[in-house]
Amino acid sequence: MDFSPDSVGKIVLNTTLAGCASAWAVIAWRWIINADKVDFSTILNGILGGLVGITASSNVVEPLESLIIGIVSGVIVILGVDLLRNIKIDDAVGAIPVHCFCGIWGGLATGFFAQGENIHLGKQLLGSFLIPFWSFGVVFVVLTILNKIFKIRVSPEKENDGLDWQEHGEIAYLSLEKNE
Repeated sequence: MDFSPDSVGKIVLNTTLAGCASAWAVIAWRWIINADKVDFSTILNGILGGLVGITASSNVVEPLESLIIGIVSGVIVILGVDLLRNIKIDDAVGAIPVHCFCGIWGGLATGFFAQGENIHLGKQLLGSFLIPFWSFGVVFVVLTILNKIFKIRVSPEKENDGLDWQEHGEIAYLSLEKNE
């Protein structure tokens, strides 16, 4: 797919729609499904999730499809945060659901929705899963080496309190209590 100046309007529209749809999906999920308050950082993560989800396909999908990609991205952000909390992974700012989970979805969505001759679901599926595993492997090796040299692991006290509180001075999600 070659870039065309004529596609800028479509890219801007699709990007905006996906971010907005994702924010509204986060708000609706928290209010309707969870009957919970929605904090500002969760809405922002919803917007970011929608932007991540649409990035791979903003020039090759139609506006309705970008809305679908955004809505699914918002739900992925909420479910991803809940999943990580349930398996006791402290993601201080929700980066894993926003960037990893929505990135995988964005790659898959490109295969599902994109219009173009060089876009294939199989290739998108392969890339959407290989890239996160490769990234995890490289980061794991680098951090293991750095931890041996510099001891980058936090203290058990900081880990127990949560890095969102210890490092950023706030609880990442209002629906979570400290020391849960």
